[in-house]
Amino acid sequence: MKEEETKFGIVFDIDGVLMKDGVPIAGAVKALNMLVDQQTKTPIYPYVFVTNNGGFSEKEKAKKISSVLDFDIEEDRVMVAHTPMKELAEKYKNDGVIVVARKHETAVSLAQLYGFHQFTTIQQYVDKRQFLYPGKYSKFWTLGIKNQYEESADIVDNNTTTVVDIKYKAIIMFEEPAGNYYLNWIILHLYALLIINVYWGEELQILSDILQTKDGVISIDKVNKSDVQEIDLHVANPDFTYGGEFIMPRYTMGAFIQCLSTLYRLSTRGRDLAVTFYGKPYASTYNYAKELMGTQVKKLNQLGTPKHIYAIGDNPHSDIKGANQLENEGWISILVRTGVFKGDNDIENPAKYVVDDVLDAINLIMKLENNNRKKKKKKKKEKMMMTSNTTQDRGSDAATIQVRDIDPQVTEALLWELMIQVAPVVKVFMPKDKLTQQHSGRAYVEFQSENDADYAMRILNYIKLFGRPIKLKKVRINNKDKVDVGANLFIGNLDAEVDEKILHDTFIQFGAIIQPPKIMRDTSTGVSKGFGFVSYDNFASSDASIEAMNGEFLCNKPISVTYARKKDSTEKHGSQAERMIAAGKQRGIPMFAQFGGMPPPPGIVGGMPMPPPPPFLQNMSMPPPPPPTNIPGMGMPPPPPPPSSFDQMGGYPPNMFNSPPPFLSNMQHR
Repeated sequence: MKEEETKFGIVFDIDGVLMKDGVPIAGAVKALNMLVDQQTKTPIYPYVFVTNNGGFSEKEKAKKISSVLDFDIEEDRVMVAHTPMKELAEKYKNDGVIVVARKHETAVSLAQLYGFHQFTTIQQYVDKRQFLYPGKYSKFWTLGIKNQYEESADIVDNNTTTVVDIKYKAIIMFEEPAGNYYLNWIILHLYALLIINVYWGEELQILSDILQTKDGVISIDKVNKSDVQEIDLHVANPDFTYGGEFIMPRYTMGAFIQCLSTLYRLSTRGRDLAVTFYGKPYASTYNYAKELMGTQVKKLNQLGTPKHIYAIGDNPHSDIKGANQLENEGWISILVRTGVFKGDNDIENPAKYVVDDVLDAINLIMKLENNNRKKKKKKKKEKMMMTSNTTQDRGSDAATIQVRDIDPQVTEALLWELMIQVAPVVKVFMPKDKLTQQHSGRAYVEFQSENDADYAMRILNYIKLFGRPIKLKKVRINNKDKVDVGANLFIGNLDAEVDEKILHDTFIQFGAIIQPPKIMRDTSTGVSKGFGFVSYDNFASSDASIEAMNGEFLCNKPISVTYARKKDSTEKHGSQAERMIAAGKQRGIPMFAQFGGMPPPPGIVGGMPMPPPPPFLQNMSMPPPPPPTNIPGMGMPPPPPPPSSFDQMGGYPPNMFNSPPPFLSNMQHR
């Protein structure tokens, strides 16, 4: 696959979006499977899982969510709240830090993983200074309890072999402390269970003490207090609550920091606690996620960084707020209703989009990205159609007009009936949106000659259909038969729903297809094998197809578009030699291949009369369009008569051109 510009990336929150307390949310696995190749299960888009949880490594989190969702998630696609703290190890490489987690072992493991050297866990710090929290460690309360931790974090002076205190520069909080529960008494009743004395206060007391010192050195009879905050405080996970299985949100790190800030302010006579937060909604986390996607982009053989990054979350105050703050950098917020948030949209931090669940979010993203690509493809397609006659010697006077601003009620049959009033029509083609299967508001009408097309434009431009004036524009489409020049494409990874018509309608926009597209099928069941072939009459069209469609979604799967291998050879079509040979040839292509894959109407063959309107139009009735302004009686001279060859092709007799076309006065659009 050639390198191409990265189009978009996705950042997933985990809890409340993909799962709740270890239980998958409906549609989550299906949504994730839309982002991987269905055969190899390898990712085809850059995406990252970002959670404000902490207290475990990225590898541990990846393993856990992979197990819950039964979906393989790589370690380098997962961010926990403290992942960006890896960069702090370099900043404090010569300083002591206190690391906080629910368990001593967790704090040690993470500190070592991230590269910290001089660190002390909060449990080690307290174990040496039990006097800081007598309510728990007083002999009255703890008779018979031995110390759990050794003073392993103290520094040994190699010159004197004496133990000295570490001087601390920062506190690193990987997760909120666990707290301790002491069951003093229980009130049992038919409807209630009350537990008294829940201790979250130990860490609040001790961290408040440390933050009021110059260097964190505290003894029972000495404290180096400071009038300013000299100990840095770095906190992962600023969330106040998180969504779990219980209907009411649960408190997390943000609630702990609110308590700590209040205690610090009261203890220091009004000083605000300075905190550096990591996690959502802070930019450091979003920037780190973007860096991870940059690494993934290289693995996907793509270029640059995603132009759009969709952040899917359930918490307006973290997930949505963070993405909204970076909206100018291409971040787009999507709020789901499966976690913390319930409602239409958040008032304080409104999301760009609100959907029911993550599957709806992924479907929305694919639709938005398809629409963005279509805008680019329209210009590319129009340019190709306008310049197609210059890329090769067409040798034909056939002409096509583009009809724009078409009302949704207009059909191909109705457009055919309108156009045939002024000149014989070869084909009408209305491209459809692959998602909605509705026409795109544009159509292409092929006439027998360029003069016919010119005449139709003069008569019908700005005629109103269903109250909307249509706009006509001249384009050129090859009408000369051609055969295979080697511009043959292999279309792989096809969805089972893709048939030959969908393949044709998708690839006809890039140029003339010399034969109906072919999908390889099982001979006994007729089921698609997942690949097919499309052949163009020129390499400009096949090159444009590869550039525009390779990696794009067709139905529910991204397709691969490359040059097909030559028959009985390992060499692929599209070589320079093949292109040089094709450039010197002028061959024919069946008329049906230009647009719809159907033979031309009998009315243009051998002077046969034109066919009547399609049967289903004969009983339809709609108001006729108003007459154009450039017909007799409207202050403008009548248009010039068409070329003399017109009456030889069938249709209306020449004298009809001395008066307005009949449909302008008495036609009922059926």
